Amino acid sequence: MHPYEFLQRYGPAALVMEVTGDIGAALAAELAKGGFDLVLPSHDPDALESLAARLRDHEGVEVDLFSGDIDAPHFPEQLYPACEHRDIGLLVCGIEAGHPRMAGSLLSSLTRVFMPRLRQRQHAGVIVVDMAGSTRRLGETLAHELKPEGIDVMTLQAEAGNGSARALAKVALEHMGHDQYVAFDPA
Repeated sequence: MHPYEFLQRYGPAALVMEVTGDIGAALAAELAKGGFDLVLPSHDPDALESLAARLRDHEGVEVDLFSGDIDAPHFPEQLYPACEHRDIGLLVCGIEAGHPRMAGSLLSSLTRVFMPRLRQRQHAGVIVVDMAGSTRRLGETLAHELKPEGIDVMTLQAEAGNGSARALAKVALEHMGHDQYVAFDPA
């Protein structure tokens, strides 16, 4: 999909979780390069300020940082009001999550809270980056359930340290809308 078409389908804004890791930062950078405004939640938003400033300056996009405990059970409900001014059409979740059960729980909570907004759009998307091999089934279930509503879901299976974060980000964006599951192999 051409970058302009990608932005038209899933933009103008994306919510990218766990950007403090290499893969999250690479995905945020690739989306900003494609013209997406970003919402970046973090335990420590000060750590993201230099990335946010760089994306604002070099890519000309708007970047909102949100401080919160991502592992807290009601984090998505706390995040949602901070995103009301953004037309979020793409959720990116599960990036480098610590405990596999927590990654699935966060994905479930985020989709539950943000799904009404995504359903109101003509097209929307969810990218699940599965570093632990634990969220594939959930991602595939979401893909099956949401495809008729115009919401594309793609699960990208990758192992930490397996190839460059930038290459993984590019694969995720290239396969979004075409495939429901991709195993990243940098070779």
